[in-house]
Amino acid sequence: MTWHLIYTKPRKESLALQKLSEQGLMGYLPMQPIEIIRWGQRQVIQEPIFMRYLFIKADDYFFNALACDSIAPGSESSSADRGKQYAGG
Repeated sequence: MTWHLIYTKPRKESLALQKLSEQGLMGYLPMQPIEIIRWGQRQVIQEPIFMRYLFIKADDYFFNALACDSIAPGSESSSADRGKQYAGG
């Protein structure tokens, strides 16, 4: 099993991680605390460190067959193609 980088739909990282966990995959979504001001009060919320990305550990065969509504189109391509596609290459 290897780690894969998943490109998600905007603001759907947590939902994608939840759906992938329901399919039996181990995932990792690094979060960071962010201080914001809402309605005149300071609040600390958790946001992903890498917006629109999360990590999963899966077999290559299972990863290529993966289906989840929160994953952006193209995430199911091969690892080499995915790196080129989202790195701007």
